[in-house]
Amino acid sequence: MRRFLKHFLVLLLLTAGVLTLADFCVTVGLRKSNALLFQSMTGIFSGSINADLVIIGNSRARRHIDPEIMDSVLSVDSYNLGQNGTGFRIQKMIYDLYRQHNQKPKYIVHIVGNGMFEEEDGLYERIKFAPYLNDSLVRATTRDVEGFDKIDYYLPYFKYSGFPNEIKAGLASFFGMNGASNMEVYKGFPKTNFDWNNVVFERFKNEFPHGTSLAISDELIEAMDAYIQSCKDDGIEIVLAYPPIYYEAKPYFHNDPQILNILKELALKNEIPFLDYADDSLSYSKENFADHVHMSSKGAEIFTKKLSQDLKNLFKTER
Repeated sequence: MRRFLKHFLVLLLLTAGVLTLADFCVTVGLRKSNALLFQSMTGIFSGSINADLVIIGNSRARRHIDPEIMDSVLSVDSYNLGQNGTGFRIQKMIYDLYRQHNQKPKYIVHIVGNGMFEEEDGLYERIKFAPYLNDSLVRATTRDVEGFDKIDYYLPYFKYSGFPNEIKAGLASFFGMNGASNMEVYKGFPKTNFDWNNVVFERFKNEFPHGTSLAISDELIEAMDAYIQSCKDDGIEIVLAYPPIYYEAKPYFHNDPQILNILKELALKNEIPFLDYADDSLSYSKENFADHVHMSSKGAEIFTKKLSQDLKNLFKTER
């Protein structure tokens, strides 16, 4: 029995050692990764972004705002920190992490929408946060959203289980085999070509034939109010912008006008600009969209130019 326990203990220690070493290699590798999913988090934690203007929001920020165009129009160094599938709670975490590791931006363009004040029911693309679970802010925020198991926060490597491609990518990056750059993403903006995909819209209509009302959390409204005030106190010019959605989808979002009014009231209360493109002419052409809420590559280019010019005029006026 004693011999069995001894062998078992040795095996346990060896397993723990292998998992700890694997966790270290994958974590270090993904923290250096320039892949589409990880580039923003790599830039944030390495302190290498330091942009004049940052774009915050969900996928409608990430896929709609091209920093290359914004830089050329505004003569700034901008970066897109938009994160797919996020509400305000995760968006605020991203901004706070950015501020901890990078210099203060002069401007924030926060892309807002009808999912802003809905509590996340899951941590979308959670693997990109896995290398940072030892960070106190990431740890505290992600625990409030279903995604990681308790064991992921305490034992090595378990947080990567079920993600073989990311494990391989992390190991490749750790050993310097991931390449110098990634042409798929530029300053957080995916350079993928997006065109209209009717399947996505049809699936949405089949799932919500009578439309849907998105939840509104008073706690998140208060949190956004405090965030805006904090940015202003910090001397940062913050602008809220509501991007277009495809006009045929609008009737399906029953309380969209209510959410839009809440956002406008927050902007008015805090005396910051609100740019409303909800009924913009871009909304009325399928050519400008990849699905009912996301713009096509062509639409994103047109919208970025329009938004950038409006910002340019706005910043001139405020000076």
